[in-house]
Amino acid sequence: MATYKELRDEFGNTELQHRIQVAIIIAANAILTGADTTAPYDQTAGQHGLRVKWAAAVIQSTEGQAAYVFKLMLGANAGLTIVQIRGASDAAIQSNVGAVIDALATAQFGG
Repeated sequence: MATYKELRDEFGNTELQHRIQVAIIIAANAILTGADTTAPYDQTAGQHGLRVKWAAAVIQSTEGQAAYVFKLMLGANAGLTIVQIRGASDAAIQSNVGAVIDALATAQFGG
């Protein structure tokens, strides 16, 4: 299990940040092309519209949105070791991104 210090030190991990940036661009593309109709995306009425707003924010500020996702992902994976977090596969990163999009979209654009 990663310590709080280890997790905080990961904020400077540019390689992992860059991988998350790519993953959120892929997720934004899926949302903007209507491919967000299955899990992990919430199908509650209005949620797609919030995800579209989030996807637009990704296009405008990929780095800014990736920073939010990055922090949520570190928190969600705090039970792993730093070696496991750093060694995450692209598929695992994409899955983690998908798992936090609805929460971010609601927090940022849900009013």
